[in-house]
Amino acid sequence: MKIRLAIVDSQVDYLNKIITILSENYAGLLEVSGFTHPDKLPKKNIDFVLASSEFGLKEIDFPEIVFAELAEGDVQEDEDLSIINKYTKYDQLFKEVTAIYLLKAKRNKLRIGTTDHTRIVAFTSPNGGVGVTSLAIAYAQRLAREDKKVLYLNLERFGSTETYFKHKNSQDLAQAIFELKDNREGFTKTIEEYITHEQNGVDYIPSAPIALDTMDLDPEELEFMIASLKKNKYYDEIIIDFNLYLTERELMTLRLADKVVMVTDGTLAGNTKILRTLESLDLVEPAFRDKIELIYNKFSNKISKLIANLDIEIIGGINPITNAGTEKVIATLVEKDLFDNI
Repeated sequence: MKIRLAIVDSQVDYLNKIITILSENYAGLLEVSGFTHPDKLPKKNIDFVLASSEFGLKEIDFPEIVFAELAEGDVQEDEDLSIINKYTKYDQLFKEVTAIYLLKAKRNKLRIGTTDHTRIVAFTSPNGGVGVTSLAIAYAQRLAREDKKVLYLNLERFGSTETYFKHKNSQDLAQAIFELKDNREGFTKTIEEYITHEQNGVDYIPSAPIALDTMDLDPEELEFMIASLKKNKYYDEIIIDFNLYLTERELMTLRLADKVVMVTDGTLAGNTKILRTLESLDLVEPAFRDKIELIYNKFSNKISKLIANLDIEIIGGINPITNAGTEKVIATLVEKDLFDNI
C-alpha cells in the first residue's frame, strides 16, 4: 500500500522539511506532495489530505478521499475530525497518517489500494497446514479468469511454488534476490527475466531452492522489489504468500499490503494463535488490524469454532475438501464466491 499524501500548510520551510523526511524514510509507503494553499490541490491522484487548521477545512470538503487536520499545540479529541499535531515526530506522524487512512477508507467504503497503482493482497497465518498457499493460488487463478493481470509471489522460507505450477523457469527467487543485491539500479529493468507466465494466466517467480536465500532478503530490499514490480503498472494485483514470524521483513510485508488475508481452521489451537498474533500486532503497529480479514479454511463442524467477539472482518468459511490432490483442491477453491469479498 502506498498512500498519496498531500500536506497543505502556508509555511514553506515546514513543508520542505516534512516532505523531505517522510520521502526519505517511507519512499515505498508514502508519496508526499506539499501545497501552500488548498486552492493549489490537484483534483485527482491524492488519497489523503493533511491540511493546517489555519484553512478551516472539514471532512465534508473531501468526500472521495481521507482528510485530517494539522494542528499546533495540544490536540483536542474530536469525534468528527481527525487531528495530528504539526510538530509530532516524523515516525509518529507516519503511524497516525496510516492509522487514520486505513480506518476512514474502510469506514467510508473507499477501496484501499485501487487508485492507479497495483493492489497488494497478502495471505498468511500463524498456523501451519491451514491451506494458505492453496487459497492464495486459487485467488490468483480466479482473478486471472476474470482477465486480471496477476502475479503470485511466495516468500515463505520453505516455499514450493514450482509444485503448484506446470511451467518451469531456470531463474528463481534466489537469483532475483542476488541480482537485487548486486545491481539494484539494473534490477527494475531485468526483473521480468525471473517471472514465469503460466497458461492459466497467473505469473509467478519460482521459489528459492534454499530457505536461507529467501531469508537473506531484508525489509528494504523487499520494499524495492515490490516497487519494481509495480513500477510498470502491468499487474492489477500482486498476491504475496508469506510466513508470519513477525520479523522485520514480515512486518514490511504487512505495511506494503493493501489487504491481509489471515487463515485459521477454527480449531482451539488455531484460533488461539490468531488471537495472540493480533494482540502482538496491536503492540507493534495498531493500524495493521484495519487491513486484516479472516478466512476459516478446512472448517470442521466437529472440531472447529468461530472466534467469539472478533473485531476484524470475516471473509467466509470453507469446509474440508476430502479425497483430493493439490490440483483438484485448488480447482475447487477457485469456484468459491468468498473470494469476491477480498
